[in-house]
Amino acid sequence: MKGRAMVKHSDDDVANLLDWCAANGVDGSIASNRGWNHIGAVVADAVLQRRQNYERVVRPRVKHLMAEWPDAATTSGLVKRLESDDLATTLQWTGEQRLSEFREIVKVLQLFKIETVSDFAHALSEPVSCGELRSALDNVKYVGQKTLDYLDILVGLQNTAVDYRIHKVFAAAGLDNMSNKAIKQVIILAADLKHWKLTDLDAALWKAGERQ
Repeated sequence: MKGRAMVKHSDDDVANLLDWCAANGVDGSIASNRGWNHIGAVVADAVLQRRQNYERVVRPRVKHLMAEWPDAATTSGLVKRLESDDLATTLQWTGEQRLSEFREIVKVLQLFKIETVSDFAHALSEPVSCGELRSALDNVKYVGQKTLDYLDILVGLQNTAVDYRIHKVFAAAGLDNMSNKAIKQVIILAADLKHWKLTDLDAALWKAGERQ
């Protein structure tokens, strides 16, 4: 009985979310094309996105880093750039907190001998290495579950990253006071029900959250 009630509650939540999406023009079927084939861009995006407007603040800086540091598409190339160039200038960012987070994530990539975005995706999805890698990344200050989930998306894996934007959407849909874990389950179920890619629905919800 208790298990059935939980399933029914989840079904109601999924229906409410999808009804809100339909009423507000949020379409999870549209390809989001997120992710980068450039290690420096992946790290920059993951570090800068926290509580920042993506299109105004994050994307231009990621694109600028890629243009300035094309050789930073690999971890070894990125390390050389960090040794010879000024990260703050290239990222156009002065806050030391995120610059330090950037450097610490790069150290983890070095430790796990991750050279390319393809290597990163494989390590995040491979059962043997996945747990140790995620644990090492989680030990980086300011990297939490949301950033770990977002890194999956940035390297091409299917996931959803629950942040303040998605909490805004859920609140607008009357689904507030839910844990991140519960919200994630609802998004996964909604994507499955509509036969949408999880990352596409996640992107649509992020954009909707920035408009709230």
